[in-house]
Amino acid sequence: MPCLMNAAQDSFAKLKAGNSDLGMPSLDPLRISKLSIDSGKVVQLVQNYEEVELFGLTDCKVIALSFDLDNGKLEVTGECPHLDMNSTYAIKGKVLMFDVFGSGKDSIRLGKVTGKLMLDLETYTQDNDVYLRVTQGVFDFNAENCFIKFDNLFDGNTQLGENINQVLNDNWKVIMDELKHGYGLAIGTEIKDVANKLFSQVPLKEIFLNFEMNI
Repeated sequence: MPCLMNAAQDSFAKLKAGNSDLGMPSLDPLRISKLSIDSGKVVQLVQNYEEVELFGLTDCKVIALSFDLDNGKLEVTGECPHLDMNSTYAIKGKVLMFDVFGSGKDSIRLGKVTGKLMLDLETYTQDNDVYLRVTQGVFDFNAENCFIKFDNLFDGNTQLGENINQVLNDNWKVIMDELKHGYGLAIGTEIKDVANKLFSQVPLKEIFLNFEMNI
């Protein structure tokens, strides 16, 4: 679907700074007000993040796209040079058997990312036009490298904080494999909300110009 791929790529670029006419926020950074990650097996942490900013989505290159209106599925796969997440964090628990606690600023940089955005869709008719609505969004991803930094761990104990940050970076793949589902749900949900602001104002026939449907 080269035409749809080009349209998706063009949309990412145009929506980088948002669109005030459509009431759409910026895609780069994508802002998430709050994000919570449940405790897992390796990362036994209660994790709460606020003021999350994700940079780099609009630099992704679309490499595959699948649109199945009958089954309500849209999948977009892209390659991203990097994705950067900055936020304010509060964590408490264990990582790889190490006790960890702290609150402050954190940053995560993922390098050479392959990501897939999966959207569940439905259609509805309004004023004789067909519109799309996203009912669920999930972002799945894999990265070739990762750098993690949490400031102010252990109430500002620099030595302990540096040691734990080193442990996190030495074991980033195991840790990220466990955490990425939670991150992906949050990112997908935010993209769902952004997409619905666009889809509610632009009929399907104008999004996909070659689309025809009897209503």
